[in-house]
Amino acid sequence: KFVRQYAFWDKNGSRFVAIGFWARVPMVLLTLVTGVLIFIFARWLFGSRTAVLAVALFSLEPTFLGHGRVVQTDAPAAFGYLLFFMALYVYSRKQTWRVAYGLGAAAALAILVKYSMLLVGLVQAPAFVILWWKSSSRRVIAAHAFVTLAGLLLVINAAYYFKHAPLDSTEPVWITANFPSYGQAVAFGVNALTYLVPKEFLLGICFQIIHNRQGHSASLLGMYSQMGWWYYFPVAMALKLTLPFLLLSLGSACLACKRIITNREFKFLWLLIPALVYLIFVLFSRINIGVRYMLPMFPFLIILSAWLLGQLLEIRTSRGAWAPVLVLV
Repeated sequence: KFVRQYAFWDKNGSRFVAIGFWARVPMVLLTLVTGVLIFIFARWLFGSRTAVLAVALFSLEPTFLGHGRVVQTDAPAAFGYLLFFMALYVYSRKQTWRVAYGLGAAAALAILVKYSMLLVGLVQAPAFVILWWKSSSRRVIAAHAFVTLAGLLLVINAAYYFKHAPLDSTEPVWITANFPSYGQAVAFGVNALTYLVPKEFLLGICFQIIHNRQGHSASLLGMYSQMGWWYYFPVAMALKLTLPFLLLSLGSACLACKRIITNREFKFLWLLIPALVYLIFVLFSRINIGVRYMLPMFPFLIILSAWLLGQLLEIRTSRGAWAPVLVLV
């Protein structure tokens, strides 16, 4: 792998600047599209003023500005994660065949950009169970779940050009070596699933599991570890986020919880649940290599922060400097 990598640059050294530039252009465009999605989702939930404020916060957020122009999987993961929850929001309000298929396609796009986005399945499955339980047309919801799964499989297979090659002779050996306790079962499962999705996709998932189990060398506050720390990412966010954004995120999350409990404003769950699910997920990650891993949380925190700013702007400044805080609490 590394020999081919060095050979590529040996042959294309004179085009280094051009290759680096054009490789980043799609990343910049995707980051801009993420800003558009933030605007749309914020307007759906809270109106145009919050949407404008959310885009302003997004445009000034240093982590997105820094990583949104780099060829990595984190900014695309933020796009895919937000797109999935937007699709789920639309489906919760308009349960049609087309929207159900779009939900599956959105989940597939999220998974394709980063394997950790498989956690959208942990959200999608219980969401369908809840909708099925509450619906008067349970057969329709069950059929929609099947359509969503079909859309997910279709998009994933299309990304791999519908290739369905079986495992070769070396790949079961690799799987068995890295899963010594149940290697044969994993190899059998992967080989069976190649009829549904490409083996490269499945082997990528296996590699990600192995990588997380083995850990990744990391440092935190003068400490070094191969297996990481459960509190790495919360500390990284506390140190890396700008102080205004950090305070707005914490304040808006607390106030949103209060609104849910006292006023039954359940629309805040569409921001709090995605952020909380992803936070819990990364707490168990042993790959502690930077705050960029937290980017999928940022759009939801940005919208919450924009909502809080909008609430503060509604309060007349003539009431005094502390009046906005007192009125909100």
